Amino acid sequence: SFAVRFQQVVNNVDFAVSYFNGVNNNPVLIPESQGYQAYYADVKQLGFDAQITTDEVLFKFEYLTDTDNKYNSIGGIEYIAGDSWTVNLLLEYMRSNKPVDAYQNDTMVGLRVDFNDEFGTESLLGVIYDHDYGSKILTFKGSRRVDNNNKLTLEANFFDINIGDNGLISKDKSDSIRLKLTHYF
Repeated sequence: SFAVRFQQVVNNVDFAVSYFNGVNNNPVLIPESQGYQAYYADVKQLGFDAQITTDEVLFKFEYLTDTDNKYNSIGGIEYIAGDSWTVNLLLEYMRSNKPVDAYQNDTMVGLRVDFNDEFGTESLLGVIYDHDYGSKILTFKGSRRVDNNNKLTLEANFFDINIGDNGLISKDKSDSIRLKLTHYF
C-alpha cells in the first residue's frame, strides 16, 4: 500500500489533499448461509478535506473518490458554546453513491459535552437518520477518569433498521451497551 497527504493552513482554513493505493480497509459484506463473508478489494482513492474555523462555529467538508467513480462526502457544522462546560452541537450530512453503503443519504445530529473537570468527564449523544429508508441509529458514549490510573467508559448503540436498507442490514438486531473500565500503568 502507498499513501501520501498534503495539508496546509491558511488563516482560518485548514485543507488537505490525499491519495491512497492499496487494500481497502472497509470490507464488502457478502451474504452467506451462516452469516457474512468479508471481501477486501484493492482501491485507488483521492481525497480532499477542509475546515473553516470561526470563534464559535466549525464548518467541515470531506470528499473521497475512487477509480470506479464511487464517492463519499460529508459536510458538517459544529457550534461550540459554554464557559465552565464545553457544549458542541453537531450537524452532518453524509452522501455516497456506493451501492451498499451505510450512509448514502443520511443526516446526523449530535450533542457533545465536555465537563472540563479534573476527571476529564465527556459525553457524546448522536442520532443518524437515513432519508431513503427511514432507518435510525442512536449512539451514546460517555467517559470519566475514576482516579489517576482508571477510566470508566459507557457506550450504547441502538439500531432501528428498515427493510431494504442494505447498507445497514448487518447491524439489525445489534443493539449494544458496553461498560468498560480501563486501567493505565
